Amino acid sequence: MIKVKKIASTLALFLLFAAAAYAQPHHDGKCASSCNKADTLLLSEHTEGNYIVRKYSIRRQCANEYTMHYRISRAQFNDTFDNNANEISALTDFVDHMAKDRDVQIASATITGYSSPDGPCKFNHALAEKRAADFETFLRGKYQMPSQCRLAIHAVAEPWKACIPQVESCPIPNKQAVLEILRSDASEAEKEYALKHLPDAWNYLKQHILPEMRCVELDIDAVQSDNLTTRTRLYEIDEVTVPLTKKETKQLEKAENQVAETTQEMAQAGQDAADKMSKKEARLAKKLARKEARAARKLAKREERLAKKLAKSTNDVEQMSYRDLERRLE
Repeated sequence: MIKVKKIASTLALFLLFAAAAYAQPHHDGKCASSCNKADTLLLSEHTEGNYIVRKYSIRRQCANEYTMHYRISRAQFNDTFDNNANEISALTDFVDHMAKDRDVQIASATITGYSSPDGPCKFNHALAEKRAADFETFLRGKYQMPSQCRLAIHAVAEPWKACIPQVESCPIPNKQAVLEILRSDASEAEKEYALKHLPDAWNYLKQHILPEMRCVELDIDAVQSDNLTTRTRLYEIDEVTVPLTKKETKQLEKAENQVAETTQEMAQAGQDAADKMSKKEARLAKKLARKEARAARKLAKREERLAKKLAKSTNDVEQMSYRDLERRLE
């Protein structure tokens, strides 16, 4: 059983990288970019009874990335160093999945070797190339890949500016001074010299940032193909081409009766509401008329009292004026 599984994994990896080589016969020196999207293709469409049945093919693209780390200044891969064992286990699971699921295809596969910026630039570039070549050798040996299975190989000697994102997000000592050095236009050697004159910051770089940059990345862009069937009910029924059964006719009549009853109930409810509103308006009109009548009676009585007072006052004034005239004549 173990031998059969090994052969299946080897065949799957052969198909994997053969498809990658076919998909990308030419490379421009850049790493393959990941793309997450789904393409849907209508395969067929037909009618079953009162339903439209459609079959689709859905192609989903997803990126599989595996990162293996190397010791400082070393180009020999150690599958027990750092987190390498877990990454190789995940890669093996993917290869086994490829052996079982023929709907998975490979769009591209790329190995990129990296080196940290400390040290001579020429040495770092050569080290990155050796790490990429070393990991390719490891893959071919572990999965027994034939020589015709081609991989895209790249090498990147990281500059000191590549450390800026990690420095910005970590508690490194003398952070502002370190960032000024990394962002300056000085040469790579001058930047390293300046950083070494900040001992605490340099030790932090060596322990927490630079080791993560000594690695190899394996990027595999896979395409998963799935089939999907949908059933959509027809809302417009042609009685000639799609005749109803007795059961469907009864169900339709029942539904129409329910709609009619509901419509009638709503109309009756609306009429009742209108009647209630009319009665309420009539009561309010009567109440307002009574209030206006009471106010008019009160106003009339008040005007009558005022007229009496005015007449009495006029009479008093006339009498007073007559007396004054008599006094003056005497």
